[in-house]
Amino acid sequence: MTEIQKQKMIKLIHTQKTLAGIDDETYICILMGAANVQSSLYLETIQQFSDVITALNNLLIAQGKTIFGGSLPPVSRDVYPLVKRAERILGPNADKRLGGFIRKFGKKSVNDLSPFEIRKCHGFLTRLEQEGVRK
Repeated sequence: MTEIQKQKMIKLIHTQKTLAGIDDETYICILMGAANVQSSLYLETIQQFSDVITALNNLLIAQGKTIFGGSLPPVSRDVYPLVKRAERILGPNADKRLGGFIRKFGKKSVNDLSPFEIRKCHGFLTRLEQEGVRK
């Protein structure tokens, strides 16, 4: 990645931060959670940039705001907490493990779930959390 590309990515991240209306402390938490850095200046790989941008896009979606480029499908405000909770409980394979449970409803993704099915997924995660699921 060239220095010019890195600067453009940093500008995009800072624009998203401003649009989301988050404070510096929240921003640092997002950076730490997504890329394990405390400043966008320390982002080195495309994957790190992608992870931070995805985290900020998810935040913007949860706030009901438009994301840049429209690259992510719109997500219901009810779905975002479910996905984040699944990531916390299930770890790196959360999308596959939650996806398997979602397919039992005959749905392809979390975006297709009804409010009732979202509650069922939360119940599933609660049971796993209580049983001490292995990540």
